[in-house]
Amino acid sequence: AHQQPAAVLRNADQLGAPHCGPAAPFESRDWFDAGTDCRSFAFLPLRTAYTFGLLGLGDESAERFHSGMGTVYLTRLAELASVATSRYLPPV
Repeated sequence: AHQQPAAVLRNADQLGAPHCGPAAPFESRDWFDAGTDCRSFAFLPLRTAYTFGLLGLGDESAERFHSGMGTVYLTRLAELASVATSRYLPPV
């Protein structure tokens, strides 16, 4: 069974920073066309006043995204993506 969007948002809301590593949480590996080839992942919560999405990045290189890497640029990417897409959200 696929995880429902509300459950994905709850997981994204719990992320205080981008999550990087070799494992794709829940069923997110299926989000990628080459998901079976991806060996590292980064998941960035998208939020403004509330969390409204999750940006997933995958790479075939096991070294691209790892738990010990700095996340300053990934955090900035999440901020920019959040602001750019939030204007398309329905009013709360």
